[in-house]
Amino acid sequence: MPEWITGLSGIDTVFFLCAAVGGALFLLRVALVFIGFDGDADVDGDIDADGIDIGHGGHDMGAGMLSFTGLTAFFMLFGVTGLVMRLEQHLSGMVSSAVAFVVGVFTMWLVAKLLRAVYRLRSSGNVEMRNAVGAEGRVYLTIPASGRGQVEVTVQSRLRVVDAVAERPVELKTGTHVRVVRVIEGNVLVVEKA
Repeated sequence: MPEWITGLSGIDTVFFLCAAVGGALFLLRVALVFIGFDGDADVDGDIDADGIDIGHGGHDMGAGMLSFTGLTAFFMLFGVTGLVMRLEQHLSGMVSSAVAFVVGVFTMWLVAKLLRAVYRLRSSGNVEMRNAVGAEGRVYLTIPASGRGQVEVTVQSRLRVVDAVAERPVELKTGTHVRVVRVIEGNVLVVEKA
């Protein structure tokens, strides 16, 4: 073990441990995200403290200041800043702790802002068929008078081929322009001639 580490005492040891453990966990979390593991490692809950989402429900997963990533970033920068203030700037333990705390909180805030920005870019990819009501499309597979066919319709900016039935008992041939009237069970579209 390097001599400067064994020579640490009191608050310097606390700073070193915070930097080492916080940094290792932060880097591990970042590595796991890069290899595709984005598990539920953040604090669970639906607590809201002055608009800061502490939990990870919905689209803000991990974006709260008290997320696992935010806390590890806090401890990492708290420790590094405290060590620099003590060993390089020769400040007292109290002043070094205060500066380190401010830097740590700022880092948590910055990580939360960055994660929120990243999570806003995500989308679930789910297409809600009820959003097709009123949309126009064309018959893809003939819809018999008393059965199902398929229509091609744009829903949420995506061209989809979806099962459909006619609003009135009339056959709608392939290529016929139609309008979606409603959606019934099983995400089947009810259409009429446009």
